[in-house]
Amino acid sequence: MTGQSFSGALWHVACTAPRAEIKVAKGIDEDLAFPSYLPLERVFVVRRGAKVQDARPLFPRYLFVQVDPYRQDWQRLLDVTGVTDVLRNAHDVPGYVPSAYIEALRKAEAVGIPILTGWLLTKGTP
Repeated sequence: MTGQSFSGALWHVACTAPRAEIKVAKGIDEDLAFPSYLPLERVFVVRRGAKVQDARPLFPRYLFVQVDPYRQDWQRLLDVTGVTDVLRNAHDVPGYVPSAYIEALRKAEAVGIPILTGWLLTKGTP
């Protein structure tokens, strides 16, 4: 990422306690008013003998949070109940996910396209 400058908000990845993604997303919205995005996948499960459609987090224990590094402190995420950490690099700087990836996930989710978790994020992707 050398030679690039950023302005505006970046999408970071918050790590959550197990099965706390929805609660954490609500907490981030209510406590910090930071935009968050929890991609969900549609699955069929059997409940009481009937096959029903349900939704579950696409990336268990992770959700995306948009933080403007020039106006907001990302470390405030760590104060939200259920947030266990924020993905960071070796220099303790929070990593980010390009907005184009978030938009692709949102579009695929909106139209019901099955999302293959390996097609967007690969080793070495910034």
